[in-house]
Amino acid sequence: MIKRPAIVSLSTVIALGVVSLLIVLFSVLAGIDLIEQSHRSIETQETFAGGEGCVNEGLLELSGNVSYTGGNITIGSVDCVISVTGSGGSRTISVTATQGTQYTQSIEVDLDVSVRPFIITNWEEL
Repeated sequence: MIKRPAIVSLSTVIALGVVSLLIVLFSVLAGIDLIEQSHRSIETQETFAGGEGCVNEGLLELSGNVSYTGGNITIGSVDCVISVTGSGGSRTISVTATQGTQYTQSIEVDLDVSVRPFIITNWEEL
């Protein structure tokens, strides 16, 4: 027959073990969530930077050829569609940057191309 103090001690050890295990489990789950949030933040920042790079590429192409109408480019892991519209001294560069299937950045830039260097009249993140 087991004595009562032994059962109490065994129950206490088991209870403390379960509580410790739960604390470790919740800490691991919180760490995984933090890693996923950091990854999403990095992907968002990369998509934004890629979108700005594509706008700069559109500006560079347009400065060499005012008839430039756009195209598709890839900067790192960001794919961009550049579209240039307008006529005369006014142009609009529209960029849609995508990374994977979750991250998209759209930027629209209005320009006055009648003067050199071009004047950016509006830069908008959509």
